[in-house]
Amino acid sequence: MGDESFKTTTVMEVFHLLLKYIHYPEMDTKLQEIYDLIETLPDEGQAKEYLKVIVRYVLIASPVPTQRVVQHARRFPGGEDMAGAALQEIREELQHDFDRKAEEYEQRGEQRGELKQSREMLLEAISEKFGTISADLVRRINSVESHETLKMLFKQTFRVDSLEEFKEQVHRATDN
Repeated sequence: MGDESFKTTTVMEVFHLLLKYIHYPEMDTKLQEIYDLIETLPDEGQAKEYLKVIVRYVLIASPVPTQRVVQHARRFPGGEDMAGAALQEIREELQHDFDRKAEEYEQRGEQRGELKQSREMLLEAISEKFGTISADLVRRINSVESHETLKMLFKQTFRVDSLEEFKEQVHRATDN
């Protein structure tokens, strides 16, 4: 569609420019056009709300350097503060996301470590009771991703009388 078809309202034109150029270097010059259009809006409160959204979006998604976004925003009363507040919000969100991801990775690492330790203990118990065990049995046990299953298999080492009985238990647990 041509640019003219979006010039039905000022707001439509603003968002057309914003969405069309957000990922391109031309966004720097288009930001001036967008701000020119925002200044023409009759409702100052509405203009300020649009400006907040636009500044935040441009800071997050565009290749325009932060300094340039702030510089452009200075033309509005409180624009520099608005850009600073948007930057602070973005930093806080990023820090929160980083902290959450780090916690998730830490928990996953702990779970993997606990699973590894449980598998090693099970393999050691089997070796102590039955001697050498096959590579297939080791592979099957190492494929178990459930603490409950490993715990059940560990208990089975004390209940079964032969390695064959134990293998049957492992096959039942790992074939499901």
